[in-house]
Amino acid sequence: MAATRFSELAELLSIPSISSDAACAADMLRAANWVAERLTFANGRVVETGGHPAVLAEWLGAPGAPTILVYGHYDVQPPGDEQAWTTPPFTPDVRDGRIYARGATDDKGPVHVALETARLLYAREGALPLNIRFLIEGEEEIGSPNLGPFLAHNREALACDLVVSADGAMWRPSEPSIAIAAKGLVAFDLVVDGPASDLHSGRHGGGVLNPNHALAAIVSSLHASDGRVAVPGF
Repeated sequence: MAATRFSELAELLSIPSISSDAACAADMLRAANWVAERLTFANGRVVETGGHPAVLAEWLGAPGAPTILVYGHYDVQPPGDEQAWTTPPFTPDVRDGRIYARGATDDKGPVHVALETARLLYAREGALPLNIRFLIEGEEEIGSPNLGPFLAHNREALACDLVVSADGAMWRPSEPSIAIAAKGLVAFDLVVDGPASDLHSGRHGGGVLNPNHALAAIVSSLHASDGRVAVPGF
């Protein structure tokens, strides 16, 4: 059984679904189709976005039970210098009980666990103990530029009581873990305007604020000394 599970995961790991590489567009679609095919019991389907496709699925056969939404992504980062790899990045290899391939842990392995858990439980029991939806996207590694509009457009199809992210890790192989919260990411551009020309530090230093000092003060004010975000209302 373990060999079967590995061979199935290896199929997905072998697809170079690099979202930042336009030359991999066909592979992105191939990976999305692979995921959708594993979710046929839940009407898995590939859905277009403003960029790479996403996969949606749902099984809602448990009236009165809560609905969870499983999130994950099938795209991966570029492998970098392939000469630095012991084995080719898109040729999965098992060494010392671990699978080595690009995307094995981020995020194809965890996604595969979620898909197979639901699929095999449904195959064995003919039903699930709760309602489940899946959203597996293909742009996480490039900042999910189309996820916001996609969520807004598919709001009803993604309605749920709880979101479970299949994009995470465990502390160690012997200790499974469930994260109950995760930090997000906010990006912005900060521009500081100063004098139109150089000013002599002997005459103007201290009297006219150096833009570099102003920028350093602004950046340092974003966090308190204990690391907490200090922006009001954040």
